[in-house]
This record gives sequence, C-alpha cells and structure tokens, in this order.
Amino acid sequence: MTLFGADLAEASFVDANLVDANLGQCNLTGANLTGANLTNAILSSARMDGAIVKDADLSGVILRNDILAKLCALPTTQGTNPVTGVDTRESLMCP
Repeated sequence: MTLFGADLAEASFVDANLVDANLGQCNLTGANLTGANLTNAILSSARMDGAIVKDADLSGVILRNDILAKLCALPTTQGTNPVTGVDTRESLMCP
C-alpha cells in the first residue's frame, strides 16, 4: 500500500494492517495508530507529532532518528500489539 505524501492528520488507523506500507512524507500529526501493525513500513520524513502508537508494532520501520526520539518520548508509546504480540517500545528499540 502506498500513501506517500498523503495528509493523514488526525486519521484513525486503529488495529489497521499497514505491513510494508509506504507512508513516507505523510502528515500523521495526531493520527491514531493504536493496535496498528506497521511492520517494515516506510515512515521516512513522516510528520508524527502527537501520533498515538499505543499497542502498535513498528518492527523494522524506516524512520528518521529525530522522529524516533519523539515517538519514544510520548507517554502513549507503550503496550503490546494484540496481533503480533510485540511490545511497542521494543519494536521501536526505544531506550
């Protein structure tokens, strides 16, 4: 799936299957990715300020380091994906 450059601000992707999705340069500001599976997704240069990634699996995502640091600092970056069983913080390799 390719959504490259799309404006997805405030969009709901609750429990979505976004495996291998190309979300590069998307505006995901305030998007709800609770329970989403983003394994191997491309999120390079995506805007993710205020995105909710609770219970999301972001294993193998392509993500800039500054965006990764912001996601790891969010209080909603927690939980375990209900489908894959992967811990959200571990999938992002948060410190």
